[in-house]
Amino acid sequence: MFLTHGSEVWSLAVLPDGLLASGGVDGKIRLWPKDGAGEPKILPQGNPVWSLAAFPDGGLASGDNRGTIKLWPNAEGTGEPKVLSQRFWVRSLAVLRDGRLASGGDDGKIRLWPKDGAGEPEVLTHGSAVWSLAVLADGRLASGGDDGTIKLWPSEGTGQPVVLKHGVQVRSLAVLKDGRLASGSDDGTIKLWPKSTGEPVVISHGNRLYALAVLPDGRLASAGQDGKIRLWLIGEEKLIAALCLRAGRNLTKDEWARYIGSDTPWQPSCRDLPSNWRTPDP
Repeated sequence: MFLTHGSEVWSLAVLPDGLLASGGVDGKIRLWPKDGAGEPKILPQGNPVWSLAAFPDGGLASGDNRGTIKLWPNAEGTGEPKVLSQRFWVRSLAVLRDGRLASGGDDGKIRLWPKDGAGEPEVLTHGSAVWSLAVLADGRLASGGDDGTIKLWPSEGTGQPVVLKHGVQVRSLAVLKDGRLASGSDDGTIKLWPKSTGEPVVISHGNRLYALAVLPDGRLASAGQDGKIRLWLIGEEKLIAALCLRAGRNLTKDEWARYIGSDTPWQPSCRDLPSNWRTPDP
């Protein structure tokens, strides 16, 4: 399934009520109906929208290529947005567990803004242009950069970050319902990182990927250069069932590691279909 934004989609966010917001090169933010039917509501950013983040109270933050961050009071577009400026291209936004907004820019810095938007932000240094931000379930902030690395910052704000290597520009990050981190990149790949150690599961978006978001039902939304938003079935049990139906047989151990991940022990993927309990040779 896909939705058509109409221009290159550079950012996605899911609001608390389940609405999917998308922003792109046309300088507009579209709020899509939950059922995907009908026309989206539009909020005007004025410049290409590179980043979106949803607040728990229903507000929305949007950032553009002029260094402007707009804080929208609600998804209805009523009331004037508060405006912040980081002076550099706003590549990424995320809302921390304590309610502060984090923004990443071309200068390689991550800014943690005071909750009321007043005063100077706290600054972390990623080291290259910060294309993506996400907050893990344990409160740590993840940042993805132009250098192909993902940094997991200590939640207490001290110490060195853990570094993961995606390999190429990390355009977007999202946290799945099961706590895994998803990263998307210029080469069109999406990597699903295990919560502990091991290699990530890799799936293909098909073309240059700019944005990821997780829907309330657990599906992963990905969007990019072709202006289409793809919706992926990521939940483990649903994915196992879907792979059984698609393959018509149990997965091999190599296929299991690729599509499900090495964190979960292999099991018959068609266990509810006795006639399909056959597992081919690897």
